[in-house]
Amino acid sequence: MLELRNVPVWLTAGRQFPRCATTLVTFILLYLQGWAWAYTYRQVGVASNFVIHADRVYFAQSDDSLTILDLETGEVVLRKKGLWPARTIEWTESGILVQSYRGTAMLAPSTLDVIWQAENRHGWIIPGQRLIVRDGNGLVECRQLATGSIVWSYSLPGALELTARGGHLLVFRSAVYEGRNGVPAVVLLDLATGKEALHKTTPPGVHYIETFFDGERIYLAAGTYTGEHTPNITRYDKGRPSARFEQLLIWDLNGSEIESIPTPESLRNDRLQLYHEPFTLEGKTFVRGAVYDSNEGIPHETMGFGELVPNKIPIEDPKTVFTRFAVEGGALTMRPASILREMHYPDKLPVTISLESEHHRWTGRLPYLPSPGTLFAVGSTADRILLGSNLGHVECIETATGRSLWMYVFPTIRRALSASTWGPPPDRATAAAQYERDNRDLKPSSGMVLDGSTEPSQPKIVIDPVPTNPFK
Repeated sequence: MLELRNVPVWLTAGRQFPRCATTLVTFILLYLQGWAWAYTYRQVGVASNFVIHADRVYFAQSDDSLTILDLETGEVVLRKKGLWPARTIEWTESGILVQSYRGTAMLAPSTLDVIWQAENRHGWIIPGQRLIVRDGNGLVECRQLATGSIVWSYSLPGALELTARGGHLLVFRSAVYEGRNGVPAVVLLDLATGKEALHKTTPPGVHYIETFFDGERIYLAAGTYTGEHTPNITRYDKGRPSARFEQLLIWDLNGSEIESIPTPESLRNDRLQLYHEPFTLEGKTFVRGAVYDSNEGIPHETMGFGELVPNKIPIEDPKTVFTRFAVEGGALTMRPASILREMHYPDKLPVTISLESEHHRWTGRLPYLPSPGTLFAVGSTADRILLGSNLGHVECIETATGRSLWMYVFPTIRRALSASTWGPPPDRATAAAQYERDNRDLKPSSGMVLDGSTEPSQPKIVIDPVPTNPFK
């Protein structure tokens, strides 16, 4: 039995209610205040990274079209609809390589026509003129980059991680994502033929938490465990492999152990693979399957949540965390961090960005990004920086001065997340009305404003000439 508190007297009259009645009354109160139908969503504007080539800017918009802008003017050169939704774009000698949840496709740079596409093939690696992709369930393929034709394929059922270096492909099946009887596997394939050069599993009571490869040596984050293995069977499971990161094993290409390095206590955790956090040991930095001689050589993020700094997010003090994006010759930081702006009291934290490079430093604020506005993608050349927001802005900034040159704006859409905490998404009529409210006035009053300036910046504004309304 529960006693209801903080609800109207006429509903309770001081009585006690069974738990089911309490739940019903609570729901009625939420419904009356409009909370019962809340859902978790993400506002989508710029939907991919930027690719800049030959004074052209390639990126995906919220309506899943692919857009080409003129880097100098911001004018639309081409927009193509009806393609697979692009999430990652890369320039290659054979064309524009696009990855989406549907698969991988190669597009002609000038027309965005499809040259070839492979459904349900993701997670690419590009060694030379070949492309390594996987299907997410253990199938690995090597394809010709220009034609998409299959050179060889290899199957190892399970969730795989791939690293290509020095003529070999390291394939790792971690026990983290396997069932209770899942066995880790370390496989080395010849990149030219796809044939196995090495295939090893773990001895009893040992887990390989993550692997790293530099082309000459295989590095394994390993640890022992007792009792029953706990796999990552749900998104709420915090068990992971019950092994901690106790030692870094080093193998040669034949799988023979060369060295075993004990890890310091600060690295002895079971969260290594979950967050793919970089760590340094014996003068080398290990991150995302690769090995680097220093932190300087690590490729940095240019889209999504960027890099959260520090890695451990102090939720209780979001002002201490920022997002770092890589730009040519330096880094662009945004405060507050993207993930915190969406989730933790965003109204109280204005968006500011700072450029730190060898030759230029400046700080500015983005008045066109009210809550829950944030940067999703950043691109750069030697003299230009592109800012792409989730509220439908692409702003071009002069690197040397921080002056806003032009801004392309387009409609955005709310996408419900599959892990919605508060309830289902709205019906079509409600979503259509929300779309109209979100996109009623696309023209911003100002571009980025440099610190110390009291006047709004006046970049050239280019509005999407053919906006898409998904509800018509």
